[in-house]
Amino acid sequence: MNLFHSWKQKVTDYIDVRIGLLRLGLVERTSLLLGNLMVAFLYLFLGLALMIFLGFAILEIFIELFKSRVIGACLTAALFALLMGLLFILRKRLILGFASMFIRVLTEGHDEEFDDEEIEARYKRLKQKDRS
Repeated sequence: MNLFHSWKQKVTDYIDVRIGLLRLGLVERTSLLLGNLMVAFLYLFLGLALMIFLGFAILEIFIELFKSRVIGACLTAALFALLMGLLFILRKRLILGFASMFIRVLTEGHDEEFDDEEIEARYKRLKQKDRS
C-alpha cells in the first residue's frame, strides 16, 4: 500500500510540475507577443508622425517647385496614393512576412525542427492558390 501511495504522489507531483511548466511557457510567449505588439504600436505611432511631417515637407517642396499651393497639395496626395497602391500590391508578401515573424516568435525555443523544403513547398502551393 505504501508503494502505491508513493507512486501516486510522484505522478501527482509530476503532473503539477508539467502544468506549472505549461503555464510558465504560456506566460513567456504571451509576454513576448505583447512586448512585440507594444513595439509595433510604438513604431506605428512614430511612423504616422513621421509621415505627417514628411507630407508637410514634401508639400512645401512642391509648392516652391511649382509656385502653386494647389498643385503641390495634389502632387503630395498623388505621391501618398502611389505609396498606398504599392502597399496594396505587396500586401500578400507583407502579410506572409508578418505571419512568419509571429510564428517565429510564438514557436521560439521549441525542440521541433522545421523542414525548410516543406515550408517552401507549402509557400509555393499558397502562391499558386492565390494566382488561381
